[in-house]
Amino acid sequence: MVTPTHYGERRPADTTHRIDSVFKSLATKLLLLLASSAVCIAVVEFSLRAFAPRFQYAAESQSEESPGRIWVRRKFDEYERKHPDTEQTFTVHHNNLALRHARDFTPESLAASVNIGFFGDSFTENLRLQGPYVFTEVLDFLLNTHAPPVNVLNFGVDGYGTDQAYVTYQEFESAADLDHVFYVFCVNDIRNVYENNLFSLDAEGGLVTTPARPSPWWIRSASGLYSTYYLLEALQRTGSHKRVVGAKDLEEYYQSKHRRGERDERFHDTHADSMEQALLDGTSTVALEDTLAVFHALLRTWRASVEARGAAFHIVFLPREDEHVVRGVIPDDFEVLDLYEAFDERIPDYDYGDWRFVQDGHWNENGNLLAAVVLLRALEADFSGAPLSEQSLREALFTYYSSLGDFMPEAEFLHRVDIDPDLSRSLRMRYGPADRTD
Repeated sequence: MVTPTHYGERRPADTTHRIDSVFKSLATKLLLLLASSAVCIAVVEFSLRAFAPRFQYAAESQSEESPGRIWVRRKFDEYERKHPDTEQTFTVHHNNLALRHARDFTPESLAASVNIGFFGDSFTENLRLQGPYVFTEVLDFLLNTHAPPVNVLNFGVDGYGTDQAYVTYQEFESAADLDHVFYVFCVNDIRNVYENNLFSLDAEGGLVTTPARPSPWWIRSASGLYSTYYLLEALQRTGSHKRVVGAKDLEEYYQSKHRRGERDERFHDTHADSMEQALLDGTSTVALEDTLAVFHALLRTWRASVEARGAAFHIVFLPREDEHVVRGVIPDDFEVLDLYEAFDERIPDYDYGDWRFVQDGHWNENGNLLAAVVLLRALEADFSGAPLSEQSLREALFTYYSSLGDFMPEAEFLHRVDIDPDLSRSLRMRYGPADRTD
């Protein structure tokens, strides 16, 4: 006899089937939600990149974690930039040592040459103009016209301070092969020492390393989205960023990302702002004095390391009035080449505006050219052979710029001369052609 099923009873098989259906339905909805969210994010990201790329430098930066610093350049890396004034697109190259050169350097080539290393930030790396027109490349060419073989190496990284420049030197495997080390000082380097907090002082005034805190994977992932920075900006404006979980970590990572020198695209540390202003005003604060103590220890430790290897340590001041104002932050026992004075001495009617981009505070092709000439004259005494005459210098500059393409300096820097096609070809091979992509 079959027992009737009472109304409302569910057989076990029916119950299992119903549960499976519910889970499948939830899973389907979840997948649809994730897919639609991904599509929305993709649309937003595409729109921001195409029509509102204000946070390009932060979102598209290539960065790697390092225990001794905030970020490092990648070897064999390439990415595109635009000239600030012409909007011309060009490709930035980083070589086998992650330096901004079209050519590679081997241990053998360094061991067989006189090597000059330049360390600093955006004014050294010069991401805003094509590689052949960076002052280190022009200087390399000029030195090799009468004192070969010479390698001029560009260790600059956009946004680096004294601390990260020093770490770069310490980590360079062939540092013992550098015969001259130039640190190109920028006034915000002292601010960077404060913000990065990579070094402090012990009781005896010696440097103590404080490794950078590694960032979680989700911070690194979110930092690659344009929308992240617009969201953070909105949170900043409403004052609610302090109440959002992870917002502070994102801001800190944002500040430490590659190309942090783009002042309009970073969240400022108000303490660092006030400290930098105190430096420019010539006033004193506790934070400034403590940071200057670390800055001076970095300089002395760096110089001692360079000189212990038999090389010379130099400091270069940029041709900027604010740099000239803070000349006193460098101790008197350091050799300093002040480009502000050197430019004015070489060209009496020097106007700073002639040597920087109209749309950007960095120096332009003319500024890089003049820096190379001033540095050439400062270095020639250390090389055998007679210095280049002014006539030979202008002829060499005409040959160089004529061989490489788009940019030609003012006529006062040049003297026209017949150019050997083979020499022109070798210059393009060594320094790279004008690397336009448009």
